[in-house]
Amino acid sequence: MRTVATLETVRRFNTHSSTQGEPRMKKTSAIAAGLLLGTAVALPTFSGVANAAAAPKAGAACPTLGKVAGALTCTKDGRKRVWKAGAPVTTAAPAAAAAPGATAAPAAAPAVASGLKAVPGFDGKTIVVGNITSKTNAAWGALSRGIGASLEAQFKAVNAKGGIAGKYPIKIEEAETNYDPNIAVSKFNETKDKVVMYASALGTPIN
Repeated sequence: MRTVATLETVRRFNTHSSTQGEPRMKKTSAIAAGLLLGTAVALPTFSGVANAAAAPKAGAACPTLGKVAGALTCTKDGRKRVWKAGAPVTTAAPAAAAAPGATAAPAAAPAVASGLKAVPGFDGKTIVVGNITSKTNAAWGALSRGIGASLEAQFKAVNAKGGIAGKYPIKIEEAETNYDPNIAVSKFNETKDKVVMYASALGTPIN
C-alpha cells in the first residue's frame, strides 16, 4: 500500500513539474527517490517485528509434540500441547528380555545371624544330637557300635574346625534300647527335649 502511494505521489509531482520546468522535476525526483528508499528500509523492519511476534512463548499452544523452537520444546500438559523450556522428555527403552533357556543368576545367600536363639538341644553354644542305639543287643550290637563310632568320628572332625559355622560344637546324646521297642519309646521320651535331632535310631521295630 505504501509503495503504491509513493509511486502515485511521484506521478503527480512529475505531472505538476512539467509545467514548472526542469529544476522542479529534478527536485521532485529526488523527493520520490527518498520516499522509495524509506519504504525499502521500513519493509525489513516490519518483517522483523512480524517474526518476533510469531516467536513461541512458554505456556503457549504448540502444533507438534517434540518440536523445538529455540530454548522451547513442544510438550504435553494434560490434554494440551504447550511450549516449555528445556529438552523434550524421552522414555527409557524397556530392558531386553532374557534369551530363551537363560537362567537368572541366583541371589546371594543371606548372612548367618551372629546369635542363634536357644532351643531344646541347643543352649546357644553347643548343639546336642541324639543316637538311639542297641550296642548291648547280641544280634545288632556290632552294627550299632559301628554306627556310633562313625557318628563320633564325623562330629569330631567338625568340632576340630570349631563346630557348625566354626563356633557351635556338636555333642552326642546316646540312648540304649537293646533293640526293644518299649525301651526305645521310653528312651525317646527321656531325650526328645535334650536334643535338636536324632542322628540315628537303629531297628525296624523301633522306627
